[in-house]
Amino acid sequence: IYFATEADPNLSEKKSVHVKYEAFKPFGDYMVGYFTMSACEEWTGKVITIRFDPANSEGTFIIGQAMFVEA
Repeated sequence: IYFATEADPNLSEKKSVHVKYEAFKPFGDYMVGYFTMSACEEWTGKVITIRFDPANSEGTFIIGQAMFVEA
């Protein structure tokens, strides 16, 4: 997941969190993944853009739901 903030509105590698597909857990017909955004020290201030890059492979990815919760 890449993100941009008001203070730094450009998407970049330093403002990103990566999770290997193997970390996703099956939930019925779906896969559920958790991203700990606070692990990135750039995750501060007001986030204005989120970009999700699901994988470096072919195929279709459907995001049925995204939630942001305070840790």
